This record gives sequence, C-alpha cells and structure tokens, in this order.
Amino acid sequence: MSKTAERIDNIQEEISKADTIYDILIVLYKELDTSDSPQYIRNYIESKTVESVCMTEDYIKTGQLIDELLNLGISFEVFKSNLKVILGQSENCKNICIDILILFDQILAERENYPFLKQNNKMGLNKLYLKGPLNQERLKYGLYLMPEKGIADMSPVFKNNRIQRFVDESKVNSLLRNYTIVRNRDGEPETFIKGYNNSGFEQWVLRENSMIKIAVIPFYNSKWYKEHYECYKGRNYFAIEEDTAFTDEINRAYIHILEEMNWQGVDIVVFPELAMAGSTKQTIRNWLAEQCFRNGDFNIRLVFMGSHWNYNGRSNCCTLLSATGIPLIENHKKIGFNLKEDGIKYYEDLRQRPEKLELLNRQ
Repeated sequence: MSKTAERIDNIQEEISKADTIYDILIVLYKELDTSDSPQYIRNYIESKTVESVCMTEDYIKTGQLIDELLNLGISFEVFKSNLKVILGQSENCKNICIDILILFDQILAERENYPFLKQNNKMGLNKLYLKGPLNQERLKYGLYLMPEKGIADMSPVFKNNRIQRFVDESKVNSLLRNYTIVRNRDGEPETFIKGYNNSGFEQWVLRENSMIKIAVIPFYNSKWYKEHYECYKGRNYFAIEEDTAFTDEINRAYIHILEEMNWQGVDIVVFPELAMAGSTKQTIRNWLAEQCFRNGDFNIRLVFMGSHWNYNGRSNCCTLLSATGIPLIENHKKIGFNLKEDGIKYYEDLRQRPEKLELLNRQ
C-alpha cells in the first residue's frame, strides 16, 4: 500500500469514529497541519485560479452532501460514509479538506439557519452557551467559534486606532474567519470559551452619552480567616481556613456594599481576591436573583466575586456572576502565591492543577 493510500485509509477510519461534525473538521485539519501547510495553501489557491469560476466535480459533490446534512436530508452516518467515498476517489485529498474547512467557515457564521446545527448544538436563544471546544475528541485539538463584534468594536477609541490582527499565515487557519482550530499544549488546562448572548449589554453600551461605571472594592482591614503554616525541608506552605465566627458579618457586608453600588448606578462590581466565605457565593446569587425580579431600578450588570480559599480542598476559586446571579465562569487558581512571614518564605498550598480554564465572550 502506498503512503498516500495509507493516509487516506487513516482519514477514513477517523471519520468513521467521529461523533460530531466538529470532530470531522478536526480530522480534515489534522491532515493539513504539518510543516508543509504553506505549500498546501499555495497549491489550493493555484488550483482555484486555474479552475476560475468552474467548480470541480469533487467540490460539487461535497457541497451537495453538506447541504443535505445541514437540512436534515440525510443522517450523520450516511454523511460520513459518502464523505469517505469522496475522499477516497479524489485526486487531491488535501484540496477537498481545505474546501470543506472553508465551506464551514461561512456555514458556522450562519449556523442558526441550519436545522442540523441548531438541533445538535442548541445555541439558539440561550444566553450562556459553549463557543468551544465544540469537538468531542479533544486530545490534540479544539475547535472554537470566533468572537463576533463586542464592546471593544463599538468603542470610538478602538475604531480610530489602527489595530493589526496578527495571524500565522502559514497555517490553514489563516483562511478562516468565523472559527479556528487550536492545537492543545501538553500539560496545560483545557480552555473553554462561553458565549454570553445578552442584548441588554449592547443597548447599555450604545445608549446616548453612555458611561460604564466600575466599582473596585477594597479589603476590610481585619482578618476573617485563620492562617496555617507548615515547614518542611526544601519548601514551606501556608493555607487559609475560614473563621466561621465572621461568616455572617462577611455576607452582610457584601449585601450592604452591593446595595450601595446599585444606588450609585454602578454597572460592574469587582470584589478583591480571597474575600469570600464558603456561603458567600450562594448568598449573593440569591440576592441578585431577587433584585432582578423585584427591583425595576436595578443597575448592576456583572459581579466579580473575587475568590474563595477552600481549606479542605486546598483550592482557590474565583467566580463571575451575571445580574441574575448565574455563574458565568469559574476558574481555579493555577499559579500559587508566595509570601514571607518572619523571614521565612511560604508557598500557597494548592494541591491540584486546574484541568480547565473558562473564558467569556460577550455577544
């Protein structure tokens, strides 16, 4: 068996195992993600120039197959079987791979128009949804939807300044605009990007003479926790344990501050790191939900809760809440803090590395 035939067999086998259309896009991208990818792009561009407006038979077949899938004319299994045939019979498998990746660039920009994508991803009217990784097999690659216009795009300052978008033109990703495929780095947490589809944000930013008011809350000059220090040969550790005698006082202080911030018309409230007690998050969530339901003059849009140090779990987790008290993202601390006490250096006693990192994109 030739190397080309062996490679096609491998692609067909991976397509057979694919659980989603995004996994298939990853399979096709992997075929192109080599040191020769600039040559693949050039060959593809040259072939399209020669073909001019005339489409190849492979391109027509592929387009029709994808259209049938997206409009629920065929099942996903039938789609995979036919795609394997097209790739096996094509004289230029790499061009077919690029064709499909580019076709889906436009398709994913208009994904709400296609029954198959709506049925499988349930992105529709959900305020909070996953923008990536959308593929199921995520050992080496992740597929992410690219952000649409956000708050920064509405800013005159950004519009009046020339900001260059840096893209590695040697990769097939440089041909895409509406999604991207990222190779995972060994040992790094998996990155999840959530979309926050809230039309109120855009109306809020675009309102006449708008100004976003952000309040950053300082620490209270009193320890509400107990410190634990452990000394070992080679490295010393510190941990923080909640002093439950202060829990109710902390939670009341949070509510008092939020009430004051709302009265002052603050949009975004930022609390300091390590300011939360164990029950603070739920206390604030309940308060926010009640205010949004009962208070017609409620102003707060986002609450950065700072972080909570879990003594039993030896973890430090931060939370971002929406105006209704929904946790938009939560991240565990990756790089521990270190401090000096009586001339001795202590490291934050974090016991686990985070397996994921959550980011938020406002739609």
